[in-house]
Amino acid sequence: MSIRIDDIKERALSMMKEFKGQRMGMIGFSIIIFLLAISLLSPWLAPDTDGQWANPGRWEDNPRSAAPNWADYILPGTRAPHDIREDYDELDRTFMTIKYVYENEYDYPPSDITVFVSGTSSESRIRLYIDLIRPDGENILFVDESVSITNGTFSYRFSLRSSAGRDRSYDFGLNAHRDFFPDDLTPPDRESVNIQMVPFAKLNENILLDPESLKGTYTLEVEAVGIDEYDDEGTRVLFRGMKYGLMGTDSNRKNLALGWVHGAKYALIIGGIVSLSSISIALLYGMTSAYYGGWVDEIMQRANEILLGIPIFPILVITMYAIGRSIWILVLIYVILGWRGLAKIIRARGIQIRQDTYVEAAQSLGSSGGRVITRHMIPQLLPYAIAEGALMIPMVVIAEAGLSVLGLADPTVVTWGRMLSEANQYHATISGLWWWILLPGLGLTLLGFGFITTGMALERVVNPKMRQR
Repeated sequence: MSIRIDDIKERALSMMKEFKGQRMGMIGFSIIIFLLAISLLSPWLAPDTDGQWANPGRWEDNPRSAAPNWADYILPGTRAPHDIREDYDELDRTFMTIKYVYENEYDYPPSDITVFVSGTSSESRIRLYIDLIRPDGENILFVDESVSITNGTFSYRFSLRSSAGRDRSYDFGLNAHRDFFPDDLTPPDRESVNIQMVPFAKLNENILLDPESLKGTYTLEVEAVGIDEYDDEGTRVLFRGMKYGLMGTDSNRKNLALGWVHGAKYALIIGGIVSLSSISIALLYGMTSAYYGGWVDEIMQRANEILLGIPIFPILVITMYAIGRSIWILVLIYVILGWRGLAKIIRARGIQIRQDTYVEAAQSLGSSGGRVITRHMIPQLLPYAIAEGALMIPMVVIAEAGLSVLGLADPTVVTWGRMLSEANQYHATISGLWWWILLPGLGLTLLGFGFITTGMALERVVNPKMRQR
């Protein structure tokens, strides 16, 4: 006698019907489907992220430490969005002057202005000027510099965060400060001044220490004396915003939303591999021990108990420190040791299944032990093993996050644990970059909640005793 395929299908459909009545289980399952969809779409949602996560050039155009776009809804004030201008608003060919008009309507203006200028010239050197004309008529000359020409072309980059930008911003704010405090011989130190906000600040006594955004129309002018033509592709301006994207950026300008997508992918990959492997090994090991009994059962159980005494996390730390920081080492160790507890439970239930009549009938018909175990015993406990395996996935992902926080993150992949490790490294909490910690932490929470509630709901379906509670 064997378990028919039709019987398995009928039981599976019955379980699905019962599972739909588990409200929390359905919520958890919906979260899993959402994370799975994000993972499958990661090549399109977050291209060129894994190998480029530590490459500064990949994130050069992003603002630094920008809050998510939705931060204005929960925080006071409004923040300037990120604005990339690849086309200038006006070109005066007589003086080769290009202009960019920027409307500042925000309580927190751009954190930086980055200007890229390139072009061609028949001269050996040109004179370059970059200045900002404010709504109050004040003019801040940021660049007044002679630029050399190489092979008929030139390229120049300016930023408010550069030494020249900081110096000119501080000088502008210091002059305004002295208008209100002419006898002040000890103005604020440069280190205590929000240099990037001063060019966008009102001219008042607080311009250095507590600048207030001056709203209105700003004009950024770039003039290159001696240039023949600007390069349209190489000449652009970045008004780096105080908010950016769905999840903001970190201190290295990385788009956290792209990292979050890859974090979901790797969470499901490592969790899924460990869970499926543990289920398979536990079912075979536990059922084999239960079926044969006697000295075979005794030896297998003593071996299992020895393995149960080995702590996984310390082994992980030592191994990754000694061999290398690879996420696949974590997977391998969990595959080797993660099945132990589940095998113990399956063995206890397998002893009961071994006494069932259909097992005895299969034995009397000459079925081998392997066939009885795989065709008759394992299918009985497979739903329960799947429910238990679902509970293992959050455990593995949290272990990876713990290793990352300890500085053992795999440098070749992007995980939520690695994002949290970098947040800790750059003191995100002290710096006020709460989204850098909150959003990867939310990913871990969602994954844990999804699989735990799904696993518990499955266990209620397959375990009659739990359904009675």
